[in-house]
Amino acid sequence: TEADFSSIYTLLVVPAKIPTITPGPAITNTQQPNPAVTKAPAQPTATQGPPLVLNITLKVDNKCSDAHVVVFNGPMRLKYNVAPGQTVEYQAAQGIYSWVIDNYEQGGPQELYQSVWTLTLCQ
Repeated sequence: TEADFSSIYTLLVVPAKIPTITPGPAITNTQQPNPAVTKAPAQPTATQGPPLVLNITLKVDNKCSDAHVVVFNGPMRLKYNVAPGQTVEYQAAQGIYSWVIDNYEQGGPQELYQSVWTLTLCQ
């Protein structure tokens, strides 16, 4: 009969190592310093001298067979693009000027005070 049979179960417990999580260093946000608010630098203001009086005429007379560029620098900056056989003139303020022909040949400084002053190329 069933009462005559008994079952004996033996529970064998074996300790086992279970991996555990150990807390590591905590991750925290490092506070960044707030950038200092600075004002924009003041814009430079143009200084004004006395107004220039346009009291002379500067001419460039090109007698060459090719075009030239002449730049006068002095109280004013004047750029002449002169074709062959052409004369170009501008009104200017008298003063001390230097000039450069084709970014190469230099002239001056020279005080230009005559009412008309002419630079002749390829005389």
